[in-house]
Amino acid sequence: MTRHTHQTSLVRLDTAWRTDDPQRLRTLGVGDTTSRATAWSGAVRLTLSRSSNNNQFNPRHLASAADDRLTYDLFTDPARTSIWGDGTDGTVTSGGDGDTTSAHHTIYGRIPAGQNVRIGTYSDLITVTLEF
Repeated sequence: MTRHTHQTSLVRLDTAWRTDDPQRLRTLGVGDTTSRATAWSGAVRLTLSRSSNNNQFNPRHLASAADDRLTYDLFTDPARTSIWGDGTDGTVTSGGDGDTTSAHHTIYGRIPAGQNVRIGTYSDLITVTLEF
């Protein structure tokens, strides 16, 4: 079995990103995403990168133009107990189990209260890797 990896950086301005792979007869989507395995293909595994602002999974940092920082985390579960990463440093990945059912992947986030920063725009760059 050959594993193909497609990696891209995303700026999420909408609720979903999608790419078609007509040679393999599949569509991949990221955001509030669904992966579906068929009888002749495997499920999609989704990994998230470290924060581009502090090179960490936990906590990640949102940064302003003035370099103020807000800590935040991204999780695979609604209880916010499993840090979504690449499977290293105590993080987990998300993906289907290889059966023919659809799997919905929601990214759960948390910005802890009580962080004393200026009002402004804060951002981070997270790379989503789809392995199929």
